[in-house]
Amino acid sequence: MPSVNLEMTDAVVALRAFNRFYTRFVGALDAHFLGSDLSLAEARLLYELATRNTPTASELHEALGMDAGYLSRVVRRFSARGWIERERGNDARRRPIALTAEGRAAFAVIDKRQREAVGDALAPLGTAD
Repeated sequence: MPSVNLEMTDAVVALRAFNRFYTRFVGALDAHFLGSDLSLAEARLLYELATRNTPTASELHEALGMDAGYLSRVVRRFSARGWIERERGNDARRRPIALTAEGRAAFAVIDKRQREAVGDALAPLGTAD
């Protein structure tokens, strides 16, 4: 059995502690991200749709590493809410996805809340911190 590198063990412990802090900080375990009815994964997908130029589902899957089945279900929910529309692509299997005005409005609310939450978290810190 290889010898355990004490520095590596310390790094693993530190990284795991940071991960626990960060998942709490970003609300990864909250069922309702920033008081919305979206999970963090759904909010992240909405962000990607808002900041990309008509991506396809496969591009979103690759960018997020999200399970393809889950991604498909969320895209269907967004469509049912009127947040997205699927455009005609050159290939019927690769249809670009665009946010509608309703989708952009939903994103704007979450984006504003997130900016405020991060601002509030940073407010007590000095510039050097």
